[in-house]
Amino acid sequence: MKLKKDAKHRLVFIACVCLVIIMTMPTRFHIPSFIHVNIKSSRDVKEEGRVYGLDTNCKAYFNATKLSNMKRLLGMKTTPEVEEYLFRFGFPSRTTTSGDVYIPDLPDPTIPIPDTPAIVFGISSNHFDEAKASLYSLDTILRPAYPDIKVIIYDIGLNETERQAVRRYGKCELRTFEFDKYPEHIKVLHLCAWKPIIIQEVLNQYGFVMYMDASGRIRSSRFTPTFNFVKETGVIFRSVEHLPFFLVNHTFPKTFEYFQEKPCLFHKIKEAGATFGLVVKNNLYSYAIMRSWLTCALQRYCIMPEGTEQRLRCPFDVFKYHKCHREDQSALGIAISMIYHYPEPQPYLAEEIYYINRDKKSDYF
Repeated sequence: MKLKKDAKHRLVFIACVCLVIIMTMPTRFHIPSFIHVNIKSSRDVKEEGRVYGLDTNCKAYFNATKLSNMKRLLGMKTTPEVEEYLFRFGFPSRTTTSGDVYIPDLPDPTIPIPDTPAIVFGISSNHFDEAKASLYSLDTILRPAYPDIKVIIYDIGLNETERQAVRRYGKCELRTFEFDKYPEHIKVLHLCAWKPIIIQEVLNQYGFVMYMDASGRIRSSRFTPTFNFVKETGVIFRSVEHLPFFLVNHTFPKTFEYFQEKPCLFHKIKEAGATFGLVVKNNLYSYAIMRSWLTCALQRYCIMPEGTEQRLRCPFDVFKYHKCHREDQSALGIAISMIYHYPEPQPYLAEEIYYINRDKKSDYF
């Protein structure tokens, strides 16, 4: 009898240990659960051709295929002026002569994707000390594993002393962002409308980009699996899964209007963290995401709808639609969610190899 009890206790103990291990394992990619209760299986989704959101009163839906959603995404509101900017970035007309949405034949097997990305920052004086801490993490953790990795810093508001320090100690290429080439609102730094622009500029040159905010820190040198993953997905951005940041709560309705989507479709979908991201050029999904992100960034009332100036702070304990606006992250989150819908995982990287530390400063140089 005692032996049976001991065996039972051992089984219970083993089960508990396994449960703890599973619960504490790091989750690399956030898989959204926005499937409507009336759709019971992926087969039903495919046959019906639509995927509903968690708001059961919402009549909007995602299409069941990435290609269909991509066509919706590329049909967002724009202007001839913005189309001209996009053309300079290498994006052709959105429509074919027949009037259908143009979808490029990507990836092109004749265009190789580099093994490692070029790293790019945009830095101004108010984040200079944070950036030094970020460069320290690059030099001490990432460079030993990837000694030839390219680092580019865009000066978006440094003074001459800071520029000289970067040139002398930064181990990088320093570029000046040419604000005058773009619409006036790009100069409003907190909008981060410059961010997709510098990513696309470097992407056109190197074909593979890793963007980092000044507050970013490298935690691990094991980036190769992530690099390889991005070559398939096209993009990967930081997850905010551990934070109560929902896309529809942190985005004004006018931005959804530019994307021609209903806010309720994005109910309880977490927003993207635009503080860190990797993008490859030779990829169909990154083509659609970057084009639409840039399209919004280049239009003031898409990335900064009227009224958002007073709604920049996002209180954690308030859960209502459009309580605040996150500008570049709002636009990016809509684009990613349009492409990566159920049952596909969204390409968000948890903080295993990268984290944010806005308070940490450094006297590295």
